[in-house]
Amino acid sequence: TIAPPNASLPVQKYMNKNIGASGMLYSISIPAMGQASFLPTALSSIQVQTCRFQLAVMDATPDNSVQDVLKNYTHMLSYHRHGQDTGQSAAIQEGWDHTEGDILAWLCADDYYFPYTLEEVDKIFSSRPEVDVVYGDSVFVDREGNFLSYFIEVSDDIGAILRGCCISQPSCFIRRSALSRIGKLDATLHYIMDWDLWSRLYKARAKFHYLRKPLSAVRVY
Repeated sequence: TIAPPNASLPVQKYMNKNIGASGMLYSISIPAMGQASFLPTALSSIQVQTCRFQLAVMDATPDNSVQDVLKNYTHMLSYHRHGQDTGQSAAIQEGWDHTEGDILAWLCADDYYFPYTLEEVDKIFSSRPEVDVVYGDSVFVDREGNFLSYFIEVSDDIGAILRGCCISQPSCFIRRSALSRIGKLDATLHYIMDWDLWSRLYKARAKFHYLRKPLSAVRVY
């Protein structure tokens, strides 16, 4: 587990100063509904990345538990909102719409990246300008972050996406330019919006690249 920072400085439109191989900016959305106990690990896993990013957190939690966590991370936030929304798909898109990143991703509040994740993804986007989507492996962990298994459904055959969801959502990164060609996340979908998005990208002939490396940890509890 990555320890959260002990202090923060409130800065508007935060952008970390690290620049990856491409120099591109990553927009990361976190939709939150509870899960305050896990959120520090997710936020800290983003903070240690070595590429430029903007972070948006959309909090639909009725109480202030997530807001209390965010008080220690305000220096990282480019956009945040606390209040009721129409679901996580709309919240994710809201975060992307309020940031300017070239590459889009979302991370659930109880999942987290590995320290090298954006650096490895950025190498692909930098060296392969024709690639629209980079996706990699994920591991399943328990509440405490102990390894359980690999996400075995991930496939290097992207054609399988029409038969089942062969991409692990937190290990997938999309060029904003590719999303602009197919439209936004479907806000009417609350659980399979990721599969719907990958399928629409595939049907639009987006170029996918499989990175054979764990890029995220997904909690199972």
